[in-house]
Amino acid sequence: MFSQVQTRALDLLANSGDAKRRARARIMERVRAKFLETDRYDELVESFQEALDSLELRADPDADLGPGNRTEAKILMVLGETGAGKTRSLKRMFARHDAFPGYDRPRSNCPLVTIKVRAPTTFTGVGRQILQKLGYPIKGALDKTLVWERVQERIEMCGLLAIHLDEMHNVVLKANEIDRTDIQNALKSMVTDEAWPIVVIVSGLPVLADFLEEAEEDRRRALTVNFDALDPELDGEAIREMGKTLASVAGVVFSDTVAKPLVPRLLHAGLYQMGTSIELIQEAIGQALKAETDDLRREHFASAYYKRTACGAAANPFTVDAWQKIDCSRVLQKSAAPTTDKTPAERIKAHRNRMKGKP
Repeated sequence: MFSQVQTRALDLLANSGDAKRRARARIMERVRAKFLETDRYDELVESFQEALDSLELRADPDADLGPGNRTEAKILMVLGETGAGKTRSLKRMFARHDAFPGYDRPRSNCPLVTIKVRAPTTFTGVGRQILQKLGYPIKGALDKTLVWERVQERIEMCGLLAIHLDEMHNVVLKANEIDRTDIQNALKSMVTDEAWPIVVIVSGLPVLADFLEEAEEDRRRALTVNFDALDPELDGEAIREMGKTLASVAGVVFSDTVAKPLVPRLLHAGLYQMGTSIELIQEAIGQALKAETDDLRREHFASAYYKRTACGAAANPFTVDAWQKIDCSRVLQKSAAPTTDKTPAERIKAHRNRMKGKP
């Protein structure tokens, strides 16, 4: 529940502006809430259930399930670039699973928690974040051994079945060799604890694949789901149908005449990532509602892209003929389109390197 002060602030916001703005907000609320299931989502659900199944397996089938008679659990790695749709897919899956009622709700005692790993942090910092999420009163300084002993104690006390460490690259990218090894060992310890093993879900950027491969003991206990970049040839039709579905929620039409030539531009603008591409569709729908039109047009996507990047028409993939040459990871390009001869995968890698401060 929100506090009285928070409720008042949200009420003021909800009642601001004219009636048309408020009506659009309610429509866009439904558009953004619409979840579109895909093959990769189905793969994620299947792998997650396989990981959970490991928690019910007995080392000795003739003895009761209990401490000392448990098999090892699994690490579920969920990898993909920023904007791939990992986090939303995971949250959707957790919230719909029968074993996790009250997921992501305060004081629900749900046996699964998500910790969004903050940056910058360390191995010890991750442990403290877990303890804070589990309601452990952190007072004073604790060394890393004590922190992680408390983590395991708290996991058992809370009856957790799984922990989700989101954006794990925030610690791995900057970790020194000792911290990397400690993190790898901690993951192994959580899934192999004899008394109370748990499933650990690790999600983040593809650089985590290198981190996983460094530790053979973690790699062999892992299931991996890759939210790969979209392919216009393979995924174009699915994205087009998603666009139609979202448009219908808002009461507008996304016709094939508009959609077929537009979807390749859309995927390019979304850096070939599912989540970002869907966000652009949603934002284009918002532009159509503002224009009070009954159909979704290319100009609405162009406006949405401008709102997102502040790039001029010459650098907007929805307005120029040579849209494939535009580097859509850039912003504030006013007069001339930045061009590139790199493949989508190379552009994504270059963008990631810029984020790290590399040439």
